[in-house]
Amino acid sequence: MINILAQRLSKYSFNGLLKTANKLTPNLVSTEDILYFGYGANLGIDRFKTKGMNASLVGQGVVKDYEMYFGLPCEYKGKGYADIRANKGYEVWGSLFKMNRFSLLLLDILEWVPFSFYKKIKVNVLVDGKEYQNAIAYKACSPNQNLSPSSQYKNYILAKSKEFNFPDEYINKLDSIESKDHFELDPGFRLSNPAKRRIFEKQLQWVYLKHDLLREKFSRLLP
Repeated sequence: MINILAQRLSKYSFNGLLKTANKLTPNLVSTEDILYFGYGANLGIDRFKTKGMNASLVGQGVVKDYEMYFGLPCEYKGKGYADIRANKGYEVWGSLFKMNRFSLLLLDILEWVPFSFYKKIKVNVLVDGKEYQNAIAYKACSPNQNLSPSSQYKNYILAKSKEFNFPDEYINKLDSIESKDHFELDPGFRLSNPAKRRIFEKQLQWVYLKHDLLREKFSRLLP
């Protein structure tokens, strides 16, 4: 519960600060461009715009010798979010954006980077034959190889991949990944540290489950 409150407080506070700064001093928050490569929920620019972030699309591109899969664990059993891993001969298709440091800091909060879910790495992105070096991309800190995406999440990525005319082979592989409509809460998952399980998770399973159900309801009140 504390981590949900901390993440939401950070998100709302920074989002308000960014929107205020954009109105009062637009040049101040727009002077520095950082390259960011989105391959999952951030394939489209809509999310950035609704959060008041300063972001512009460079174009759709590819990162060579990496593979996209659903390896970021969460508080639901078997559920995973998009992740990338080095894999020679594979490709990850996505969208390359330019954004300022303030906007990237807000994106870090939205993607739970300060809470050790994702970490930032540097990748080279090829867009229309031009290589952009040292773009920021997110990679899971504690990946799990045996996870599945939700159907809604997978279908969003699939729809955007088709909209952006990613290669058929890439789209077909994504389409073949098994997804699910419902996942049960994992009472042993530690939201404060996804690399570790909760202590005495078997003995306190029902206590944790009650807590997590309450946290789930609370999260819906604070989207």
